[in-house]
Amino acid sequence: MNEATNYQEKDLVRFEDLFENALIGLHIVGGDGIIKRANKADYTPIGLENDPASYIGKHIAQFHSEQAVIEDMLDRLIHDRPLVSYKANLKSVEGDAVPVAIYSNSLMDGSDFVNTRCFTKPVAESIQDFSEKQKANPVNVNDLLAGLNEDEKKRRFTELEDFFMQGSIPVHIVGPDGTILWANQAELKSMGYEDAPEEYIGQPIMKFHADQAVIEEMLTRLLDNRPLVNFSAKLVRKDGTTFPVSICSNSRMENGEFINTRCFTYPLDTTTETSTTNGFVWPRNEDIQA
Repeated sequence: MNEATNYQEKDLVRFEDLFENALIGLHIVGGDGIIKRANKADYTPIGLENDPASYIGKHIAQFHSEQAVIEDMLDRLIHDRPLVSYKANLKSVEGDAVPVAIYSNSLMDGSDFVNTRCFTKPVAESIQDFSEKQKANPVNVNDLLAGLNEDEKKRRFTELEDFFMQGSIPVHIVGPDGTILWANQAELKSMGYEDAPEEYIGQPIMKFHADQAVIEEMLTRLLDNRPLVNFSAKLVRKDGTTFPVSICSNSRMENGEFINTRCFTYPLDTTTETSTTNGFVWPRNEDIQA
């Protein structure tokens, strides 16, 4: 397991904010099946928005409707087999099934399983509803970090750096001028820049979108603090090929000022259209409120 690399407190604050205030559910489960960390977007859809203590620290199987499914998920992850758009039903406090798609991979220490890196995507309606609550009352990460000593901060940074850098979902952060401030390994690989991150990070995000009207609309919405839920776009890889994606993103704001985005990108199923089809037509985001 790696120690924190190039630790700076501003980077810890950025990762904490990305984790706590993301639109999609994020959680970390240990080798014993216990939930070590989770954000509000993870436990709000099951009715525990105001009761995180009834979720964090509990066994993950407690919150799944189908025990055979969660047992299969844990078995795969313990043996370092990633989950990609794995369909499952969470169980709400009322006992209702909450459908989700789970993307997860494993942090291993040699052959030993340490913990999961889980990205949980609820149905669009749940994200849309949560996005308004999150916008009105984001988590103040400075309060979370207050009182921690330097060693504790470095441990948190190491955990979150691994979670985001090595997670299976492409994630990036864009600044007020449209520049990509940070991107994880999944994003760099999906875009073809894993061997040349400097040609992606630090570049204008518009450079990597096939439809300029779409990215202009995205940036306008985010600068206005209007979240993007399953927002469809078409990206351009380093080799010039294109592929459709669905983006969930919201804005980090401080005192009414836009600081950066929190962008999670899901490649779409292209069973009927190849990534090189020039005539690909994707949804025009009519489901997103203006």
